[in-house]
Amino acid sequence: MPDANALTIAETDVASAWNVRGDPARAAFVAATKTALGVPLPMRPNASARGDAGALLWLGPRSWLFVAGRPVASGAFDIARKALNEAEGALFDVPLGLVALVILVAIARHSFGL
Repeated sequence: MPDANALTIAETDVASAWNVRGDPARAAFVAATKTALGVPLPMRPNASARGDAGALLWLGPRSWLFVAGRPVASGAFDIARKALNEAEGALFDVPLGLVALVILVAIARHSFGL
């Protein structure tokens, strides 16, 4: 039986990383982000959201990091950038000289009655 309190850290691939900037109080920006990236904008501090194309990580009140494990379609960045610019947001490509880590923590199921 595996340890229910185990901690696992592993390296993961990041094919694309984009910085999303904008005002989450602007409905047009929130909608454009979801449409362009396929991921709802996380609104709470330190929250994240996942979609088929990747994940959005909350960095600050007006800043998020979009990460994709698989390469995005050719031209997708330019299309997303244009859509966010039209909604008074911004999108910046982040250089990929990064190492990404996935941290998984198993919580004892019996603690929560699962």
